Amino acid sequence: MLGGSAAGDHPTPDVATFIRCVNSIVRQLSSSATLDKFVIKFPLFRTDASHLDRWVSLSAASRARRIVLDLCPEVTTTERNERYSFPLQLFSGSCVKSLCLGFISMNLPPGPCGFTNLKKLGLHMVSITGDLQRLLPECDVLERLSLTECSLHPYLILHRPLQRLRYLRLLDCRLHRLELQAPNLTEFEFTNYPITFILDDCPSMSMASIGLLSPEYSFGYACTELPAALPHVLCPQSSTGILHLARMLELAPVLEELEIHMYYHQTPFYN
Repeated sequence: MLGGSAAGDHPTPDVATFIRCVNSIVRQLSSSATLDKFVIKFPLFRTDASHLDRWVSLSAASRARRIVLDLCPEVTTTERNERYSFPLQLFSGSCVKSLCLGFISMNLPPGPCGFTNLKKLGLHMVSITGDLQRLLPECDVLERLSLTECSLHPYLILHRPLQRLRYLRLLDCRLHRLELQAPNLTEFEFTNYPITFILDDCPSMSMASIGLLSPEYSFGYACTELPAALPHVLCPQSSTGILHLARMLELAPVLEELEIHMYYHQTPFYN
């Protein structure tokens, strides 16, 4: 595992030192070496592609089962078009079981991607071009899926069930619609503007955490659409507490008068 931090304008001496360190280690590894885990955590960009390509190629050639490539910058105002393009095609027929990527761009190929052994997929601030709806059903053993602050097609509709998916996290991906089937899904985290989502055949789901980014529509949405969309949830949570109120109203069928005072503060959703 290699990581660190860099501050100031890019490139910096720290960046150059980090790259030299990684290249020195890579040169010492045999081309036939087998790695269990390959981790790079450092704010690098598209301009560093020649080095990143070499490191990622090593992770593929070494048949690493767990890969982490976290290039997220420390300065959140960094231009997103500076993201490194992850060479997904290197992992066709891969034995990768866990793949976590941060601040990269990913162009999904039209054919099979070969992630038949992937159990965990985590993407943060990733720009996705291509059909994610086709890639995910190929991951037959996928158990955990996390997409946070990603740029992707606004309609995430999966027609094939994700049979082994147990944990689903979708935060601030600006989705317009979500449809999927996951019979073994137990936990669901979702932050978005109020949208229609359909979670068919998810009888095992018992926990959901919902964050709504549009407070002016939150109350009606939480009291009507969310209970219908999450009928199996036992421990509903929301960033506004509205889901708790919706459940309380269900327990008071003879209530005749209800007075509610609501306000919304301007604290950013992400700290």
